[in-house]
Amino acid sequence: MTDIVPGDFSRWKRIDDHICMVLKNTIQSSLKQMLSAYNTCSEVWEQAKLLYTNDTQHLYGVCHNLFDVVAPPNQDPMADYLGKIHALFHEFNELLPPVSTPA
Repeated sequence: MTDIVPGDFSRWKRIDDHICMVLKNTIQSSLKQMLSAYNTCSEVWEQAKLLYTNDTQHLYGVCHNLFDVVAPPNQDPMADYLGKIHALFHEFNELLPPVSTPA
């Protein structure tokens, strides 16, 4: 481990605090409380990476699209409607494949 000059650490801490504030202020408001406990930008970044690299955002998008298909705002032709449903179920099953249950 290298020695840290006290002036350099103070400067690093100010920069880290600023970056951490920017990260926390640019995330969705629903996630702010979840990330508020982390004090360094590295901690905030690592936690945000965990949230967004496990397909949570993709799963949310698929569920949102499924809801839009169930309660469509406009009346598409039946073939378009069925095509959307087929594509969404395929995408949903790839994200969360059905698990066989014991008999």
